[in-house]
Amino acid sequence: MYKKLVTGAVSLAFVVGLFPVTPAFASPHEDKHVKVLSVLSGDWLQVSINGDSKFVKIIGIDAPDRLTATTKAQCYNRESWQRAKKIAENAFVNLIEDETQGNEDKNGNLLRNVVMEDGRVLGTMMVRDGYAKAVNAKKPSFYQKTFMKYEKEAKAAKRGFWAANKCDGFYTKVR
Repeated sequence: MYKKLVTGAVSLAFVVGLFPVTPAFASPHEDKHVKVLSVLSGDWLQVSINGDSKFVKIIGIDAPDRLTATTKAQCYNRESWQRAKKIAENAFVNLIEDETQGNEDKNGNLLRNVVMEDGRVLGTMMVRDGYAKAVNAKKPSFYQKTFMKYEKEAKAAKRGFWAANKCDGFYTKVR
C-alpha cells in the first residue's frame, strides 16, 4: 500500500511539473495591436478589438471633460482632446488591464492602461505635458506614483492647463 502511495505521489509531481497549474487570472488581461478608431477625449478612446467596437477609459488619469449631453465642457478640453488625437487616433496600441482597478466600469466600458506600440504610456504623456491630471485613487493603480510625479513636474513647469494664462488646473474655470 505504501509503495502505491509513493508511486502515485511521484507520478502526480511529474505531471504537475509538465503541466503547471496556472490560476485563471495569473496576469492582467492584455489586448495587443488594437486599432484606435476614435479619440473621444483626453482620457477616453474607442477601439476595435477583434472587430468589436469598445470604449476604453484610460486608467489613472482625468482629462478635461468635453461638452456632452451630461457634462459641461471644462477648460482646456479641446487642447487635451487634440493632443490625445495626435498621439493615438488611428494608431495601434496595447491595452493592459490593471488588476487593482478591475476589467470594466459600471457601464461596461473597458478600464485599461494604454501603451503605444513603441512602449510609451499614453497616460504618462498626457499628464507630463499638462493635458490631464493624475487620479489619486484609494486603490492605487499601477502607474499612479508615476502619474503623480509627472503631474507635480507639469505644475512646477506650468505646462498645459497649469500655465498661468490657461486654466490654472482645469477644474477652476469652465468654458
